[in-house]
Amino acid sequence: MEIQRFANIFRQFNLAHALAKDVEIGDYHFRRGQVLNIEFCAWFKDPEVFENPGVFDPNRFLDENGQFRKCDELIPFGIGRRVCLGESLARTELFLILANLANQYK
Repeated sequence: MEIQRFANIFRQFNLAHALAKDVEIGDYHFRRGQVLNIEFCAWFKDPEVFENPGVFDPNRFLDENGQFRKCDELIPFGIGRRVCLGESLARTELFLILANLANQYK
């Protein structure tokens, strides 16, 4: 999971969203209907979302018992209606590839 966050191997996929109403974000003003493209790279490196985002830390996704914990902030496959349909296949393939690499380099 940390590899997906840190390296963002799915960086070609971004989350485009047409605004339903006028929005103001900081000093920026966006009109209803404008399309915003949310960059996952920026999201995954935001210190308000992930503590110490520049540090590779696989433990950030483990609970106190060493088990994987769900992380709603990790969205490399998108969210909502636009979620990648191949997410489960991609996760399985990533697991197999990484497990095979780890097995080869004991």
